[in-house]
Amino acid sequence: MTRSLTRRNSALPSLFNSSFKGLDSMLVDVDEMFRSIFNERSRAFDVFQNTSRYPKTDIKETDTGLVFSLAVPGCDEKNVEILFDKGNLTIKYDKTENKEEKDSEGTVLLNELRHSSFERGWQIPKKVKEEEISASMKNGILEVSVPYVDPPKIETKEAKKIEIKTAD
Repeated sequence: MTRSLTRRNSALPSLFNSSFKGLDSMLVDVDEMFRSIFNERSRAFDVFQNTSRYPKTDIKETDTGLVFSLAVPGCDEKNVEILFDKGNLTIKYDKTENKEEKDSEGTVLLNELRHSSFERGWQIPKKVKEEEISASMKNGILEVSVPYVDPPKIETKEAKKIEIKTAD
């Protein structure tokens, strides 16, 4: 007797016929449990990989310019640097903390050095008013406004008819 492997909504193939549906369901549950454990565990170790992480960013384009909103909870504005050079907007964050705990005799019990940083950059596709670029931070959201240069106004005149001269 030959059985075919079929896939259901899980990653485990079903090797059982209808008389073993309960066991098949249990294997799917166990598979999902292990997947959730390892996914949660892998997220727990993300703390150690802070140098390659970027903050979540929303970019909105309006008629007047661009607005960048970055989620930077816990960041202090004194550690943020915003640069605009040759059509490129760059946002940098760099912070180093040193925490030291000593007992009553002066013996060091704990010495931790923490470093957090990121750098994001975007090329702005249109001409902007560099002197009017502004930034603000509130409730862990850094908002950078980049206004466009106003497009030149096109005057509406009647079309001018150009006569063609003939060469004699």
